[in-house]
Amino acid sequence: MTEELYETRGGGGVKTRVRLAATTDNPFIDAWQFAWRPVSAPEPTLRGLTDTPEDMIDDVAPGPYAFGVRGRNARGIWSDWAWAGAAAVQGENAPPGAITGLSVQASGGAVAMLRWDRHPSLDVRQGGRIEFRHATAQAGASWQSSTGIGKSVSGGVTEATLPLKSGTYLARPHDAMGTPGPVSGIAVRAASIIPTTTVATLAEAPGFAGTATGCRAAGGVLAMAPGATRARYAFAGRIDLGAVQPVRLISDIELLISEARDLFWRPSGTAMWTPPDARLWLGSTDAYGDVDLQVSLTDDDPAAARWGPWQSFDAADFSGRAFRFRAVLGVESPDYTIGITGLTVTALQAA
Repeated sequence: MTEELYETRGGGGVKTRVRLAATTDNPFIDAWQFAWRPVSAPEPTLRGLTDTPEDMIDDVAPGPYAFGVRGRNARGIWSDWAWAGAAAVQGENAPPGAITGLSVQASGGAVAMLRWDRHPSLDVRQGGRIEFRHATAQAGASWQSSTGIGKSVSGGVTEATLPLKSGTYLARPHDAMGTPGPVSGIAVRAASIIPTTTVATLAEAPGFAGTATGCRAAGGVLAMAPGATRARYAFAGRIDLGAVQPVRLISDIELLISEARDLFWRPSGTAMWTPPDARLWLGSTDAYGDVDLQVSLTDDDPAAARWGPWQSFDAADFSGRAFRFRAVLGVESPDYTIGITGLTVTALQAA
Protein backbone atom coordinates (compact mmCIF):
# COMPACT_ATOMS: atom_id res chain seq x y z
CA MET A 1 0.00 0.00 0.00
CA THR A 2 1.19 3.48 -0.90
CA GLU A 3 -0.70 6.72 -0.56
CA GLU A 4 -0.76 10.10 -2.26
CA LEU A 5 -2.74 13.31 -2.10
CA TYR A 6 -4.85 14.55 -4.98
CA GLU A 7 -7.13 17.47 -5.75
CA THR A 8 -10.74 16.82 -6.70
CA ARG A 9 -12.13 18.52 -9.78
CA GLY A 10 -15.39 19.37 -8.07
CA GLY A 11 -13.74 21.65 -5.54
CA GLY A 12 -13.82 19.11 -2.72
CA GLY A 13 -10.29 20.01 -1.72
CA VAL A 14 -7.28 17.80 -1.08
CA LYS A 15 -8.00 14.11 -0.50
CA THR A 16 -6.03 10.91 -0.02
CA ARG A 17 -5.69 8.14 -2.62
CA VAL A 18 -4.43 4.64 -1.78
CA ARG A 19 -2.67 2.49 -4.37
CA LEU A 20 -2.60 -1.29 -3.79
CA ALA A 21 -0.26 -3.76 -5.49
CA ALA A 22 0.17 -7.55 -5.22
CA THR A 23 2.71 -10.11 -6.48
CA THR A 24 2.51 -13.83 -7.19
CA ASP A 25 4.64 -16.62 -8.61
CA ASN A 26 1.59 -18.19 -10.29
CA PRO A 27 1.72 -17.42 -14.05
CA PHE A 28 -1.90 -18.49 -14.68
CA ILE A 29 -3.77 -15.82 -12.73
CA ASP A 30 -5.82 -13.63 -15.08
CA ALA A 31 -8.01 -11.65 -12.63
CA TRP A 32 -7.50 -9.93 -9.28
CA GLN A 33 -9.80 -8.65 -6.58
CA PHE A 34 -8.76 -6.38 -3.72
CA ALA A 35 -10.54 -5.69 -0.42
CA TRP A 36 -10.09 -3.21 2.40
CA ARG A 37 -11.56 -2.41 5.77
CA PRO A 38 -10.83 -0.16 8.73
CA VAL A 39 -9.38 -2.34 11.47
CA SER A 40 -12.43 -1.56 13.59
CA ALA A 41 -14.89 -2.76 10.88
CA PRO A 42 -16.08 -6.39 11.02
CA GLU A 43 -16.46 -6.89 7.26
CA PRO A 44 -14.29 -5.77 4.33
CA THR A 45 -15.36 -3.76 1.32
CA LEU A 46 -14.77 -5.71 -1.91
CA ARG A 47 -13.37 -4.00 -4.98
CA GLY A 48 -14.18 -4.80 -8.60
CA LEU A 49 -12.10 -7.25 -10.63
CA THR A 50 -8.93 -6.06 -12.33
CA ASP A 51 -6.77 -7.72 -14.97
CA THR A 52 -3.58 -6.42 -13.36
CA PRO A 53 -2.37 -6.89 -9.77
CA GLU A 54 -3.06 -3.22 -8.95
CA ASP A 55 -5.96 -1.15 -7.69
CA MET A 56 -6.57 2.42 -6.55
CA ILE A 57 -9.01 3.67 -3.90
CA ASP A 58 -9.91 7.36 -3.79
CA ASP A 59 -11.00 9.51 -0.84
CA VAL A 60 -9.65 7.37 1.99
CA ALA A 61 -9.88 8.89 5.46
CA PRO A 62 -6.78 8.76 7.70
CA GLY A 63 -6.64 5.77 10.02
CA PRO A 64 -5.51 2.12 10.32
CA TYR A 65 -6.68 -0.30 7.64
CA ALA A 66 -6.32 -3.92 6.60
CA PHE A 67 -5.88 -4.63 2.88
CA GLY A 68 -6.36 -7.97 1.15
CA VAL A 69 -6.22 -9.52 -2.32
CA ARG A 70 -7.09 -12.78 -4.07
CA GLY A 71 -6.40 -14.08 -7.58
CA ARG A 72 -8.40 -16.14 -10.11
CA ASN A 73 -6.85 -18.43 -12.68
CA ALA A 74 -8.02 -19.13 -16.23
CA ARG A 75 -10.23 -22.03 -15.04
CA GLY A 76 -12.16 -19.71 -12.72
CA ILE A 77 -10.66 -21.02 -9.49
CA TRP A 78 -10.02 -18.39 -6.80
CA SER A 79 -7.11 -18.39 -4.41
CA ASP A 80 -7.47 -17.81 -0.71
CA TRP A 81 -7.44 -14.20 0.50
CA ALA A 82 -4.03 -12.86 1.37
CA TRP A 83 -4.12 -10.05 3.95
CA ALA A 84 -1.38 -7.60 4.76
CA GLY A 85 -0.82 -6.47 8.32
CA ALA A 86 -2.62 -3.37 9.50
CA ALA A 87 -1.29 -0.23 7.80
CA ALA A 88 -1.88 3.40 8.74
CA VAL A 89 -3.13 5.82 6.12
CA GLN A 90 -1.84 9.21 7.20
CA GLY A 91 -3.28 11.43 4.47
CA GLU A 92 -3.05 15.10 5.35
CA ASN A 93 -1.78 14.14 8.81
CA ALA A 94 1.55 13.09 7.31
CA PRO A 95 4.29 15.69 7.79
CA PRO A 96 5.52 17.28 4.56
CA GLY A 97 8.89 16.43 3.09
CA ALA A 98 11.91 18.71 3.19
CA ILE A 99 12.55 21.53 0.75
CA THR A 100 15.06 20.53 -1.93
CA GLY A 101 17.32 22.53 -4.21
CA LEU A 102 17.65 25.43 -1.75
CA SER A 103 20.07 28.12 -2.95
CA VAL A 104 20.80 31.75 -2.10
CA GLN A 105 22.17 34.67 -4.08
CA ALA A 106 23.20 38.05 -2.72
CA SER A 107 21.95 41.06 -4.66
CA GLY A 108 22.92 44.70 -4.25
CA GLY A 109 24.55 44.07 -0.91
CA ALA A 110 21.17 44.22 0.82
CA VAL A 111 18.92 41.45 -0.54
CA ALA A 112 19.16 37.65 -0.34
CA MET A 113 17.29 35.80 -3.08
CA LEU A 114 16.32 32.30 -1.92
CA ARG A 115 15.16 29.74 -4.47
CA TRP A 116 14.12 26.09 -4.15
CA ASP A 117 12.40 23.29 -6.04
CA ARG A 118 8.63 23.09 -6.30
CA HIS A 119 7.45 21.25 -3.21
CA PRO A 120 6.13 17.76 -4.01
CA SER A 121 3.36 17.76 -1.38
CA LEU A 122 0.00 18.96 -2.64
CA ASP A 123 -1.13 20.10 0.80
CA VAL A 124 1.95 22.33 1.04
CA ARG A 125 1.40 23.87 -2.39
CA GLN A 126 -2.29 24.42 -1.63
CA GLY A 127 -2.94 26.10 1.69
CA GLY A 128 0.56 25.57 3.10
CA ARG A 129 3.47 27.95 3.61
CA ILE A 130 7.25 28.18 3.70
CA GLU A 131 8.75 29.78 6.82
CA PHE A 132 12.25 31.24 7.17
CA ARG A 133 14.70 31.77 10.01
CA HIS A 134 18.30 32.99 10.20
CA ALA A 135 21.25 32.00 12.38
CA THR A 136 24.61 33.73 12.64
CA ALA A 137 26.55 30.46 12.43
CA GLN A 138 27.89 29.37 9.05
CA ALA A 139 27.53 25.71 10.05
CA GLY A 140 25.53 23.71 12.57
CA ALA A 141 22.57 26.12 12.64
CA SER A 142 19.25 24.74 13.87
CA TRP A 143 15.66 25.92 13.98
CA GLN A 144 15.82 26.49 17.74
CA SER A 145 19.08 28.47 17.55
CA SER A 146 17.78 30.92 14.95
CA THR A 147 15.39 33.87 14.68
CA GLY A 148 12.60 34.54 12.24
CA ILE A 149 13.49 36.60 9.18
CA GLY A 150 11.10 38.05 6.64
CA LYS A 151 7.58 36.78 6.12
CA SER A 152 6.50 33.27 5.24
CA VAL A 153 5.41 32.69 1.65
CA SER A 154 2.79 30.50 0.06
CA GLY A 155 3.77 26.85 -0.24
CA GLY A 156 3.23 27.00 -3.99
CA VAL A 157 6.01 29.49 -4.73
CA THR A 158 9.69 28.67 -5.26
CA GLU A 159 11.50 31.87 -4.28
CA ALA A 160 11.61 34.56 -1.61
CA THR A 161 13.39 37.88 -1.06
CA LEU A 162 14.89 38.36 2.41
CA PRO A 163 17.28 40.83 4.07
CA LEU A 164 20.89 39.93 3.39
CA LYS A 165 22.95 38.83 6.41
CA SER A 166 25.95 36.57 6.77
CA GLY A 167 25.09 33.24 8.33
CA THR A 168 22.66 30.43 7.57
CA TYR A 169 19.18 30.80 6.11
CA LEU A 170 16.77 28.07 7.19
CA ALA A 171 13.57 27.16 5.34
CA ARG A 172 10.79 24.88 6.55
CA PRO A 173 7.54 23.81 4.87
CA HIS A 174 4.20 23.71 6.68
CA ASP A 175 1.20 21.95 5.17
CA ALA A 176 -2.35 23.26 5.10
CA MET A 177 -2.97 21.87 8.59
CA GLY A 178 0.10 23.65 9.97
CA THR A 179 2.18 20.48 10.33
CA PRO A 180 5.87 21.37 9.92
CA GLY A 181 8.35 19.41 7.83
CA PRO A 182 12.14 19.04 8.09
CA VAL A 183 14.46 22.05 8.08
CA SER A 184 16.69 22.87 5.11
CA GLY A 185 19.56 25.34 5.33
CA ILE A 186 21.99 27.27 3.16
CA ALA A 187 24.94 29.37 4.33
CA VAL A 188 26.01 32.67 2.77
CA ARG A 189 28.56 35.39 3.36
CA ALA A 190 27.10 38.82 2.72
CA ALA A 191 29.02 40.63 -0.02
CA SER A 192 28.60 43.85 -1.96
CA ILE A 193 30.38 45.50 -4.88
CA ILE A 194 29.89 48.80 -3.00
CA PRO A 195 32.64 49.18 -0.39
CA THR A 196 31.40 49.80 3.15
CA THR A 197 32.98 50.65 6.46
CA THR A 198 31.85 49.94 9.99
CA VAL A 199 31.03 53.18 11.82
CA ALA A 200 29.72 51.71 15.07
CA THR A 201 29.17 48.38 16.82
CA LEU A 202 27.00 47.75 19.89
CA ALA A 203 27.66 44.42 21.62
CA GLU A 204 25.48 43.83 24.68
CA ALA A 205 26.84 40.38 25.56
CA PRO A 206 28.16 39.13 27.85
CA GLY A 207 27.34 41.86 30.37
CA PHE A 208 23.81 42.75 29.25
CA ALA A 209 23.92 45.99 31.23
CA GLY A 210 20.70 47.37 29.74
CA THR A 211 17.21 47.42 31.21
CA ALA A 212 15.58 43.99 31.38
CA THR A 213 11.88 43.32 31.85
CA GLY A 214 10.70 39.73 32.21
CA CYS A 215 14.25 38.42 31.76
CA ARG A 216 17.55 38.44 33.62
CA ALA A 217 21.25 38.18 32.83
CA ALA A 218 23.58 35.71 34.49
CA GLY A 219 26.74 33.96 33.38
CA GLY A 220 26.79 35.73 30.02
CA VAL A 221 23.24 34.63 29.15
CA LEU A 222 20.11 36.77 28.98
CA ALA A 223 17.33 34.31 29.88
CA MET A 224 13.59 34.73 30.23
CA ALA A 225 12.26 34.58 33.77
CA PRO A 226 10.52 31.30 34.76
CA GLY A 227 6.93 31.25 33.54
CA ALA A 228 7.33 34.36 31.36
CA THR A 229 6.00 34.30 27.81
CA ARG A 230 7.15 37.79 26.86
CA ALA A 231 10.18 39.84 27.85
CA ARG A 232 11.97 42.98 26.73
CA TYR A 233 15.59 44.08 26.89
CA ALA A 234 16.64 47.69 26.16
CA PHE A 235 20.23 48.10 25.02
CA ALA A 236 22.57 49.90 27.41
CA GLY A 237 24.29 51.66 24.50
CA ARG A 238 23.15 53.81 21.59
CA ILE A 239 24.62 54.84 18.26
CA ASP A 240 25.15 58.59 17.74
CA LEU A 241 26.47 59.64 14.32
CA GLY A 242 26.70 63.32 15.34
CA ALA A 243 24.58 64.41 12.38
CA VAL A 244 21.78 63.02 10.23
CA GLN A 245 23.33 60.41 7.95
CA PRO A 246 22.29 57.28 6.08
CA VAL A 247 23.39 54.06 7.69
CA ARG A 248 22.80 50.33 7.28
CA LEU A 249 21.99 48.49 10.50
CA ILE A 250 22.61 44.75 10.73
CA SER A 251 21.52 42.65 13.71
CA ASP A 252 23.38 39.64 15.04
CA ILE A 253 21.65 37.39 17.59
CA GLU A 254 22.91 34.16 19.10
CA LEU A 255 20.28 32.27 21.07
CA LEU A 256 18.72 28.98 21.98
CA ILE A 257 15.01 28.24 22.28
CA SER A 258 14.32 25.21 24.44
CA GLU A 259 11.79 23.62 26.74
CA ALA A 260 11.64 25.39 30.07
CA ARG A 261 12.41 22.20 31.99
CA ASP A 262 15.81 22.18 30.28
CA LEU A 263 16.84 25.07 32.55
CA PHE A 264 18.04 24.61 36.09
CA TRP A 265 17.65 27.42 38.61
CA ARG A 266 19.66 27.98 41.77
CA PRO A 267 17.64 28.73 44.95
CA SER A 268 18.56 32.39 44.51
CA GLY A 269 16.84 32.42 41.12
CA THR A 270 20.04 32.86 39.12
CA ALA A 271 19.93 30.86 35.93
CA MET A 272 22.31 27.95 35.48
CA TRP A 273 22.32 27.92 31.68
CA THR A 274 24.17 25.28 29.71
CA PRO A 275 25.58 27.08 26.65
CA PRO A 276 24.51 25.91 23.17
CA ASP A 277 27.87 24.28 22.45
CA ALA A 278 27.58 22.03 25.52
CA ARG A 279 23.90 21.15 25.84
CA LEU A 280 23.11 18.35 28.27
CA TRP A 281 19.58 17.69 27.05
CA LEU A 282 17.85 16.37 23.95
CA GLY A 283 16.06 19.46 22.76
CA SER A 284 13.10 19.70 20.43
CA THR A 285 13.64 20.51 16.76
CA ASP A 286 10.83 23.06 16.93
CA ALA A 287 11.19 26.69 17.96
CA TYR A 288 8.08 27.97 19.71
CA GLY A 289 9.39 31.49 20.14
CA ASP A 290 11.39 34.29 18.59
CA VAL A 291 13.40 37.44 19.28
CA ASP A 292 12.40 40.66 17.51
CA LEU A 293 15.15 43.26 17.37
CA GLN A 294 13.78 46.81 17.07
CA VAL A 295 15.23 50.28 16.45
CA SER A 296 13.99 53.79 17.25
CA LEU A 297 15.75 56.82 15.74
CA THR A 298 15.94 60.58 16.05
CA ASP A 299 17.38 63.46 14.02
CA ASP A 300 18.13 65.45 17.18
CA ASP A 301 20.60 65.33 20.04
CA PRO A 302 19.82 61.99 21.75
CA ALA A 303 20.24 63.58 25.20
CA ALA A 304 17.01 65.54 24.73
CA ALA A 305 15.40 64.03 21.69
CA ARG A 306 11.97 63.03 20.53
CA TRP A 307 12.44 59.46 19.52
CA GLY A 308 10.55 57.92 16.65
CA PRO A 309 8.43 54.75 16.84
CA TRP A 310 10.00 51.33 17.27
CA GLN A 311 10.61 49.41 14.03
CA SER A 312 11.60 45.78 13.59
CA PHE A 313 14.67 45.13 11.44
CA ASP A 314 17.14 42.43 10.43
CA ALA A 315 19.35 44.29 7.94
CA ALA A 316 17.98 47.60 6.68
CA ASP A 317 18.94 51.16 5.73
CA PHE A 318 17.92 54.13 7.88
CA SER A 319 18.59 57.87 7.94
CA GLY A 320 19.01 59.63 11.28
CA ARG A 321 21.46 60.97 13.80
CA ALA A 322 21.01 58.63 16.75
CA PHE A 323 19.63 55.13 17.18
CA ARG A 324 18.47 53.17 20.20
CA PHE A 325 17.64 49.47 20.28
CA ARG A 326 15.66 46.86 22.13
CA ALA A 327 15.00 43.14 21.87
CA VAL A 328 11.52 41.71 22.37
CA LEU A 329 11.49 38.05 23.41
CA GLY A 330 8.38 35.91 23.07
CA VAL A 331 7.41 32.25 23.42
CA GLU A 332 4.10 30.56 22.72
CA SER A 333 3.70 29.16 26.23
CA PRO A 334 5.52 28.97 29.59
CA ASP A 335 6.71 25.50 28.52
CA TYR A 336 9.40 27.19 26.41
CA THR A 337 12.10 29.73 27.11
CA ILE A 338 14.77 31.74 25.29
CA GLY A 339 18.39 32.28 26.27
CA ILE A 340 20.45 34.88 24.38
CA THR A 341 24.24 34.56 24.37
CA GLY A 342 25.02 37.17 21.72
CA LEU A 343 23.27 40.46 20.88
CA THR A 344 25.04 42.88 18.51
CA VAL A 345 24.10 45.67 16.12
CA THR A 346 26.58 46.86 13.47
CA ALA A 347 26.23 50.16 11.61
CA LEU A 348 27.73 50.40 8.11
CA GLN A 349 28.18 53.28 5.68
CA ALA A 350 29.53 53.53 2.15
CA ALA A 351 33.30 53.82 2.24
